[in-house]
Amino acid sequence: MPDDTERVSVDPPIHVEQYQGHRSLSWRVPDFGDLLAAVRAAADVSPRASTVVDATDTGGRRRVPLRAVDPDPTITYVRVEPAMAWRLAWQRRTENVAVLTGTPASATVRELHRATGGTGWDHAERTALDRLLSE
Repeated sequence: MPDDTERVSVDPPIHVEQYQGHRSLSWRVPDFGDLLAAVRAAADVSPRASTVVDATDTGGRRRVPLRAVDPDPTITYVRVEPAMAWRLAWQRRTENVAVLTGTPASATVRELHRATGGTGWDHAERTALDRLLSE
């Protein structure tokens, strides 16, 4: 159970769960292709980054390099595990969501959120995210 949960009022909103030593940030990302492009474009993420994929046409989850993942409609879950202080997952649900866990930098969160269709990020929202990630 999280120690605390707050929300950053961007569009779509980012829900931030605070745990001792790490954070879990989640927001709606309807298009998996947008998320895939965003994480591939993220600074210092290798195309060889370990990625876990679950799809309806394959039994069980499989581990592949990031470069081998396509935005296939059969994919229901993806978790990218770059050699970074964070992990990024996407899950197909009624409202598809991205979940960023670990200790990401504020700039990384904003970059991924914007690249997946997010808007907002005025001074108050940037300050709120900075505070939530530094507590």
